Amino acid sequence: MFKNGPRGWTMDWIQLPISPDVRTFEGPEANWYMTVEFPKDVDLNKAGSSAYKPTSGNRNSIMTFEKGKPVFILESPDGMPWVMQAWSNIVDPNLSYADLQNLGGKLKLASSWKFRVAALDHDLSIQAVNGKARIVQDDLENTYDACFEESGQTSCSYKP
Repeated sequence: MFKNGPRGWTMDWIQLPISPDVRTFEGPEANWYMTVEFPKDVDLNKAGSSAYKPTSGNRNSIMTFEKGKPVFILESPDGMPWVMQAWSNIVDPNLSYADLQNLGGKLKLASSWKFRVAALDHDLSIQAVNGKARIVQDDLENTYDACFEESGQTSCSYKP
């Protein structure tokens, strides 16, 4: 078990089925909505150990980012866009949504990774494919979802 917040959402809305099962986490109770398959070399007790290590999560979700608003994108070395779904206050407790426009100057990007901001020409939807979402975090533990294709399905309505 590890602390995974506080966080702020960057999407405009999300459809996320939540399990009716309630679990207790050292006192607080919460409903389950996702499990993550972390790479073996990730140390959940060490801030930033998951940085730039793509993984997958088991969930059924659809996120939408509205036309005309900015999205914050990591590009992996293969050119795949990863759209920020949540910023984190775990590593930088003062990070805010207003800071995300200039986040590229704060990140210590892994080799061949890039950060950019894009204004959307039309709504962007990102969905899990076959119950899987591909996710990655940057070195500040902000979380991004990949725009990928699998089994003839695409996770993003288009690649920003």
